[in-house]
Amino acid sequence: MDQQVGISRRGFVKAAGVAAAALAGSSLAAGCAPKGSQSKSQGGVDAGSIVWTDEADVVIMGLGCAGVAAAVEAVAAGAKVIAIEKADKAGGATALSGGLIYMGGGTELQTSLGVQDTPENFKKYLSKALGGSSDPELLDTFCDASVDLYSWCVEHGMRFPGTVDETSHVVEPPEGVSLMYSGNERTCEYAEVAAPAPRAHAPEGGAANIIEPLLAEAAQSMEVLYETAGGAATHSLSRMTVGEHVYMYGALSAGVLLDYRGHRILSEDWYGSFIGRKILENSSNKCYIVLDQPLCDQVMAHPFAKGLPEALSAGSLEELSELMGLPADNVASTVERYNGFCAEGKDHDFDKGAEYLQVLSAAPFYAVPADVGSMASYFTLGGLKIDPSAQVMAIDGAPIKGLYAAGRCSCGIFGEYAGSGTSIADGLTFGRIAGKSAASA
Repeated sequence: MDQQVGISRRGFVKAAGVAAAALAGSSLAAGCAPKGSQSKSQGGVDAGSIVWTDEADVVIMGLGCAGVAAAVEAVAAGAKVIAIEKADKAGGATALSGGLIYMGGGTELQTSLGVQDTPENFKKYLSKALGGSSDPELLDTFCDASVDLYSWCVEHGMRFPGTVDETSHVVEPPEGVSLMYSGNERTCEYAEVAAPAPRAHAPEGGAANIIEPLLAEAAQSMEVLYETAGGAATHSLSRMTVGEHVYMYGALSAGVLLDYRGHRILSEDWYGSFIGRKILENSSNKCYIVLDQPLCDQVMAHPFAKGLPEALSAGSLEELSELMGLPADNVASTVERYNGFCAEGKDHDFDKGAEYLQVLSAAPFYAVPADVGSMASYFTLGGLKIDPSAQVMAIDGAPIKGLYAAGRCSCGIFGEYAGSGTSIADGLTFGRIAGKSAASA
């Protein structure tokens, strides 16, 4: 017996399908089936026996930030849109995120808060942060669209009424802050390439206020099928980012991060995800942040201290080394060398910012666990290869007619991870492009 599903085969083949996912969100499909049905690959119905019943100009698979952005643009272009979401509500992983949107180049918010940035400066930072495997065409498209993306977000219901925080690296935006740093922009290595500028835009209401206003606008003119399955092949999912569970906020960045040998491996003022990747590469099983008593007091006064793992403590560095299981001679020599840099005001090993150079000499000493282990978060950075119009590319490099992708089911701008908010901004940017492209195909 033929099985009926909600989108006609003829309509789907002629339609411009949009694959949309945000962060680790929804999957891409070349067809769809209602809740409870199965594809042949799952041991279910042969594709040849399916009777398609509906038609649409644009079929959107997944309603994370990229999906809802695509929906808004496709509906605005006058296309008939059907959106398919495997969960029982929209949002995907975007709804679980900190809700930062990484935009730069001189957005209206940056300018109003006295932050200087240009598209070229924005590109320079991201080019270094994303690494050589990032697609330069997609990066150009992303950066050139960023100022307009901010205006579009405001136009479609997001509000950014707060101030700028130019001092902290935080997991989630503090109350009353709408703009902050969320990557390695201020570290010396990156500041040499591009003038630092805070670019993480935090909409009032958090992640929900990214999805809800866009969905409310698009839903008036499209059909949405929740709890609906879909599926297709993915590509190049070997790259991933690591979110280190100990963010080196404020005073904690003045500590010394030691690997399993008792050596420093990075500048401790790096952003959490960069730290996580470095730790994973060098010392995933044993890593500690060493503090002395005055610095520990500063760290514990910070609101985020309650999220730190329990610290080891000892009356001397030698005793602390034994508790950490690290070579005592290496720990002593590393801290001695670091203290010399602090006294001089210049970190000759990793060029850490001078504001974070603080001598560690007053006992007792503390060691905060900072290994990656099971407490880290991971998500893939690869996915379907797209061009600047968000069209999916075949293995031979030719575009696949009518198929578009955005968000974390695609490669997007990513080579390496660039900081919090870049994934949502990537999803919104190429979701918009995908929606427009699909509607006009």
